[in-house]
Amino acid sequence: MGPGPDAPRWIEVRLPGDTTKLLLFTPQGHEDRIGTFANVVFLCDDMQRTYEELRAWGVEFPTPPQQAPWGKWWASFRDPDGNEFGFGLASEA
Repeated sequence: MGPGPDAPRWIEVRLPGDTTKLLLFTPQGHEDRIGTFANVVFLCDDMQRTYEELRAWGVEFPTPPQQAPWGKWWASFRDPDGNEFGFGLASEA
């Protein structure tokens, strides 16, 4: 990205011992999309447990776990910047 305090920034996250990383950043010109749906869906093995753990950490859920019209279980949550992400069951993917 670039040097200096005004240069774009990013964060890379991965699970310990894993090689897959998730890179999060805002492309130049897309700053107006911060705080909207991010078109990223995470999958989990136990939706209710994951929902309860995230809520205990203070995560906001605009859509709590529910069976979606297309038949699969779905929820959405927001990060501290207001970006919205989806999550569903890995067994239904």
